[in-house]
Amino acid sequence: MSVIAKQTGRSYALHCIDLDRFKELNDTHGHQVGDELLKLVAERLNNLRSENVVCARLGGDEFALLQNLEQGESAAVLAQAVIAELSKPFELSIGPKTLGCSVGTALSEESSCEPLEMLRRADTALYRAKNEGRSCYRLYDAEMDKVLLSMRRLKEDLRADLAAGALTMVYQPQVRLSGEVVGLEALVRWTHAEQGPISPAVFVPFAEEAGLIRALGEFTLRQAATDSLRWPHLKIAVNISATQLQEPSFVEQAKRIVEEAGASPRNIEIELTEGVFFRDEHETRATLDALHEAGFSIALDDFGTGYSSLSYLQRFPVDKIKIDRSFVTALGQDPKADALFTAIVKLAGALEMRVIAEGVETNEQWLRLTRAGCPKIQGYIASRPLNADSVQTFIDRARTRNQSDVEPNLSLEPSRLTAT
Repeated sequence: MSVIAKQTGRSYALHCIDLDRFKELNDTHGHQVGDELLKLVAERLNNLRSENVVCARLGGDEFALLQNLEQGESAAVLAQAVIAELSKPFELSIGPKTLGCSVGTALSEESSCEPLEMLRRADTALYRAKNEGRSCYRLYDAEMDKVLLSMRRLKEDLRADLAAGALTMVYQPQVRLSGEVVGLEALVRWTHAEQGPISPAVFVPFAEEAGLIRALGEFTLRQAATDSLRWPHLKIAVNISATQLQEPSFVEQAKRIVEEAGASPRNIEIELTEGVFFRDEHETRATLDALHEAGFSIALDDFGTGYSSLSYLQRFPVDKIKIDRSFVTALGQDPKADALFTAIVKLAGALEMRVIAEGVETNEQWLRLTRAGCPKIQGYIASRPLNADSVQTFIDRARTRNQSDVEPNLSLEPSRLTAT
């Protein structure tokens, strides 16, 4: 492109286009529906094509437009047109679906660069667009390379710290209204040598991108199993990703890790999000059955935020559901929220499943969900995540409070429990 630009004096814009939420649709409805969507996307992009625009598919759900800017055309105008066109609903065999897209653009006139470098720059801008909320367009600038380099270094630092066992674990108590601790959720933490604490919302996606999610998951399970020996009367909930669960040897690995720690699978609860059920149903069911047979229990996290939660409860061996914090936050705010929350609790009871509410932060929320019949909660009102040494202190304090209470006052109980 740079050669052509030099020879002809023309300027070009290369637009890299990536569909938003395509993987979700592909995993949920199958590759046939995914292919159906890709054909419709290609048709819409082709309709945007003019004598100054060439359209191509790069692979998967990624497309590219090469735009000749000699007619005074604007790269931004075309990029926005692409976003607008692909944000319209697609009529598929399963019904209308809306996905949207992200666009990254590089200009040949900014500096002389070879085709592969032009593609790299457009792809770098696309990465920025996806990380800044998607359904948007970003134009490449040199600052993006600095950010990308910084992120690559962070990934390598994460790889090194994982290999060195330098990450740590904290545990958030799960309690009854009385304050009795009935379980703990294991949460991994990473403190970077120079940047300090890095949020899991940042480093977990890094682990996915860098192919480290399996190593991160093994570290989390191993440390949680080791720490569980301190609290043999409690279940420790450990988050497992869909990527981990897909590993053919996952069940045997999980059993081995727990046994090597000297712990029992019966003290470990495998916590999954609904994304795992988007995979092959037969294989997923077989894996969950094998985990059950080994002694692990299964919890469904973020319940109510996916597409087919009720069918999951019927088809898969789930022992516990965690009601998503969005339902808890709405209590007392939305007239329908309390009724919906109560219905979820009753559903769990009818299916003989344990139920817990997560993200509980206020006395009013606690009292409302208690009236709804939810027996257990997890959230800052009870305790923030604690390091392993502090967990036993919290348990002992809760036990002391219970023994000293003759007639618990429900209106006071939540605020008195909060850890200090």
